[in-house]
Amino acid sequence: MDGTTGNTATKCLATAEWENENIVQCWSAPTATLIGNNTICAGNFATFQCTASVGVPSLDRVEIYFNNQNQTLVGNTWTSNPLSSSNNGDIVECRAINSYTAMQEYTNLGRDSKTLIIHYAAEGFAVNDVTTSHK
Repeated sequence: MDGTTGNTATKCLATAEWENENIVQCWSAPTATLIGNNTICAGNFATFQCTASVGVPSLDRVEIYFNNQNQTLVGNTWTSNPLSSSNNGDIVECRAINSYTAMQEYTNLGRDSKTLIIHYAAEGFAVNDVTTSHK
């Protein structure tokens, strides 16, 4: 639709603009990128940065979630507390939010995540001359 002729032959382009149409805005979700090392030794901190490409409409903010809990960022960076073996397999997620990805039906867009891999020493084992036994 071009607003004057009734032509409905249009499409949303990769630039998030309508072909042959200037009345209605189309949209694109921002692309989130989570930057940081997800392989950590127990007792150390993890630091992640959340960056995003520009979507249409423009980016409102980025958020980092640790096990589905929104974390406080400094700029676009989050640093964990010291991690332990119990954090092995935990999820860190970057979310890029604009007015569309903030809507319930589009919350799965504009996301990137990493699973933590925590290296830790074996616990609860004793070694004697003949056998290894679990304490």
